[in-house]
Amino acid sequence: MFSVRLLVRANKSQGKVVLVACGAGISRSVTFAMAVLMEEEDLTFTEAYREILAVHPDAMPNPFLVESLSSYYHLGYDLITIVDQLDAVQRGE
Repeated sequence: MFSVRLLVRANKSQGKVVLVACGAGISRSVTFAMAVLMEEEDLTFTEAYREILAVHPDAMPNPFLVESLSSYYHLGYDLITIVDQLDAVQRGE
């Protein structure tokens, strides 16, 4: 992830757009985009998800992938909390 961080930062500093994509574009890429927003914009995972949903309403990260973000960033969220928070964001709360 360190080299990807450098790549995102380098492109961002040059004013370039960074495209994050995966096969379906609704889970893996969304989770990665959440990680980038958390890292680069200092957002919480729910704030990052809100930002993504605003431009990509079909986005739905797999809760297990978000749990791995929680583990990586030492957020301490369990799977139930993650599912509840993702659902709340989807409902507009």
